[in-house]
Amino acid sequence: MKKFKHGDMGQFVRLLIDFIVNLKQTSYLSPTRIFLLEISDEKKKILSEIWEYFGGYHAYRLSDMTHGEFPWKKARKGLPPQASSTEPILQEDMKALGYQKLDLIEREHPIYESLMAKTLEDAINTKSSNRINKGEVGDWLNSLLD
Repeated sequence: MKKFKHGDMGQFVRLLIDFIVNLKQTSYLSPTRIFLLEISDEKKKILSEIWEYFGGYHAYRLSDMTHGEFPWKKARKGLPPQASSTEPILQEDMKALGYQKLDLIEREHPIYESLMAKTLEDAINTKSSNRINKGEVGDWLNSLLD
């Protein structure tokens, strides 16, 4: 993933705005319009959701949001704020960030605590046919490492 001066999302939103402005200004099938026609409905829906969420943010706010995240910081490897970087932001880092954000969203949900308490209670009270007996822990751990 390419990094931009004001963060990936800021550049994405700017490109999306330019894209929409271009569509409004052209009535013929420009390369931009042809590109839009080639985007699947599923991807259009995703773009619409991204725009709905991030479209109202100023580019500097979007920049602040992305620059504070670990994938961006990791790719910059301690460079000064105004220095350019050619290091890519790794997809696995973005995926890990996504999982972190999803976990935070789930934990902030009003029913999270009661749902987790019920899940743990059910797990504790359920009799398993696969219980590990005394003396079998070493074998069990070795089976996990194989």
